[in-house]
Amino acid sequence: MGFEIDIQYIVSMIISKFKTELTEPEKILVEQFEETDTMFLLAKGACEVSIVDEKKNRHKLKVMRPGDYFGEISLIYGCKRTATVKSSKYSTLAML
Repeated sequence: MGFEIDIQYIVSMIISKFKTELTEPEKILVEQFEETDTMFLLAKGACEVSIVDEKKNRHKLKVMRPGDYFGEISLIYGCKRTATVKSSKYSTLAML
């Protein structure tokens, strides 16, 4: 009566859609308030997340490490970026 979902097939289809990007330190990957729909997975390196408040002050929120991801909010909801992310080291990312 039911049907089986082939998880390996689904995961391989998603992975096939990713593109690899190599970045150098200080490269801005996403800018707060921009309108894009790219999601990133950090494979190597590190990235810094920051926001600008209503008084135009920049606040560092966190450092992302391999295995972390960002950009999913804009991808899923079609909204503007909620933060700025820049590479703080040479980094390897997968982009969807």
